[in-house]
Amino acid sequence: MKHFLCAAALCLANGASAQEDVYSFSGIWETNWGTVNAFATEDGYQGDYTSDNGLFYMLWDGGMLTGYWVEDQSDVACAYAENGSFYWGRLLLTNSTDAPGFKMKWGYCDGELDRTWSFTRRLSY
Repeated sequence: MKHFLCAAALCLANGASAQEDVYSFSGIWETNWGTVNAFATEDGYQGDYTSDNGLFYMLWDGGMLTGYWVEDQSDVACAYAENGSFYWGRLLLTNSTDAPGFKMKWGYCDGELDRTWSFTRRLSY
């Protein structure tokens, strides 16, 4: 697996309590891009999601997580490939008091993080 350079913004929140922090992101989530499987790694999180055979990788950057998503297809093709695909973008996840679930910021390629990935419900394994 290719190591990604990280520089991005992804926000999260929880409905079970007033706040859920980035340290509890592992699990299976229902999102606006299908089911997400998030796994803790030694230095962050990685996982997959059902939309366009998507993958994501995030590393700790202080108290937040920054990283990339990669898909087989998306609305925007980037000028160069990451992890073998021209369809990728940056992510940012920080603590938030939004509820329920998490709100992750994302963008296409190296562009602005001007979109939201909504994690609405943690599913059981």
